[in-house]
Amino acid sequence: MKETEENEMKKDVEEKKVSSKPIIVCLIIAILILASVVALAVILEKSNKDPESNPNLSISEVDIFNSKFLEYEGEQQASSVKALMTKIASNALEDEKGRKIAVYEGKLESTPGTVQSKVVSTDTYMVSFEYDSEGYINKVTVKEKEL
Repeated sequence: MKETEENEMKKDVEEKKVSSKPIIVCLIIAILILASVVALAVILEKSNKDPESNPNLSISEVDIFNSKFLEYEGEQQASSVKALMTKIASNALEDEKGRKIAVYEGKLESTPGTVQSKVVSTDTYMVSFEYDSEGYINKVTVKEKEL
């Protein structure tokens, strides 16, 4: 009789061991999921608080700044060159970060007002841009197009 009771006790113990394995696996999975959710929440919170560290925002800021001027790149009529100089002058006054665009007539440094006054309405001009290390336009060169 003792043997039967011992065998039954062993079976009970083995059944409990087997049935506890799925519970342990489920707990481990639940802990991993919880840790992943917490890590994701921390990452999202940090990226929302510090926009300067988010490279995607920086790229779009550069694009927004440059887009004001890029339509004037290449061969342009005098009226477009004058409009570009007006935008550059007003940008120098409005830009919150103090970014200024240097203006060149060929190889000579100039100002937007000077270029506007020298532009001849019947001429065509070539406009080119240079960029700083962050990708912002920081120099515009205006040359009369050679025939």
